[in-house]
Amino acid sequence: MECDRQLPWGFSASINEVRGPSPAEGELARVEIEMQSGDVIRIEAVAFCLQGAD
Repeated sequence: MECDRQLPWGFSASINEVRGPSPAEGELARVEIEMQSGDVIRIEAVAFCLQGAD
């Protein structure tokens, strides 16, 4: 998991975009969550279960 924080964490209830799952290195897949602040949370795992995804 990688959280490249650009600014101090503050209150945010909004997610701009969720990208993935997409292929990553080896057997891994990646999901990226872009927050309202513009920060991106990247998660790599063997499998994901995303509930409520369109």
